[in-house]
Amino acid sequence: MRAGKLRHPIEIQYDNGSQNSFGQQIPDWTKLVDWHASIEPLQGNELWRAQQVNAEVSHRVRMRYRASITPRNRIVFDSRNFDILAVLNHDEKNRELELLCKEVV
Repeated sequence: MRAGKLRHPIEIQYDNGSQNSFGQQIPDWTKLVDWHASIEPLQGNELWRAQQVNAEVSHRVRMRYRASITPRNRIVFDSRNFDILAVLNHDEKNRELELLCKEVV
C-alpha cells in the first residue's frame, strides 16, 4: 500500500453505549484511534422514507491493517460520520483493510 494515498485523517470510534432509565440503548461514541486512510465515494442514492428524502452515500475506505476494527465501529472524517458495513482483509495478509461504509446525510 502506498502511503501517499492515505491522505485523509480519520478518527475511528467505538460505541461505549449505555441504557437510559427506560432500558433503551443510548449510543456513546468514544475515540479508539486516529488513523490515516483513503476515502473513495462509490455511489449515491436518495430514498423516500416517511415522507422525507434521505440520502445514502456508499464509500470505500482503505487503510493499513488494524486488528481491532469491526463493523461495530464507525469512522469520523471532518464532521461526517460513516457506519462500517463490512471489513475486508484481502488475502488474509494483515496488510490492508478495505472498509465498506455508509454515510447517512
